[in-house]
Amino acid sequence: SAHVVEQFHEMGSGLTLVVRGAGSSTADVVVAGFEMHPQYRRFEDAWRAYGPLAAGAGGANRPIVGAGGYDVALLRVKPEDADKLGPPLPLAADADLVALEPGDAVGYVGFPIESAALGGVNLDDPEAQLQIGRLTALTDFFLVKSDLADRQLLQHSLPVQGGASGSPMLDGRGQVIGVVSGGNLIEINAQGTRVPTGSGVNFAQRADLVRELLAGDAAQRGAEREALWQRRLKRYQNEVD
Repeated sequence: SAHVVEQFHEMGSGLTLVVRGAGSSTADVVVAGFEMHPQYRRFEDAWRAYGPLAAGAGGANRPIVGAGGYDVALLRVKPEDADKLGPPLPLAADADLVALEPGDAVGYVGFPIESAALGGVNLDDPEAQLQIGRLTALTDFFLVKSDLADRQLLQHSLPVQGGASGSPMLDGRGQVIGVVSGGNLIEINAQGTRVPTGSGVNFAQRADLVRELLAGDAAQRGAEREALWQRRLKRYQNEVD
């Protein structure tokens, strides 16, 4: 997830970001660099600049929280470390992605650790969690059932919590159809402790966004996509007006 990779430049002096190979901390591989989807920050900036609002109880306005868009990235390791990584999981073909429907069974393997007992994972010998659920809706990043090409927000019933971001979402054939990116969570205290809202709806970014990064053509559709954002944002009030 791009929002995880952003921490690469926020770690401070003396800290290192690593990816873990198979089994134990002896297989740690240092991250040498990264590439975020070029529209990740542009989408975030457009959302914040408009500041979408909805009328709340008594007529008071309340900000609308986004589900995030283009929230994918590549981590890069040194060429000599590449053989320490596990074999890549297959990305689903575009034909399989556009054929996805609500109700399809999906799963992910990852590390949801936020607020979990014992920290959620043993860092010396990590054991991943396996979750299985279903797709609940396929939309664009404004929850609209757009053209098939723009239905890149996979809404699902898989339980997520901090730490799950970046996990591969798999279909029944073991293909990666998405990247787990967030969920409907709410802060319950001043310390920022978050818990699920109970809606049973969480989010992933469709895997064709990863394919764009790997192919090097992620920026080509930028102008067309940004025009869609502006049309969608105009459905809402905004804090400027």
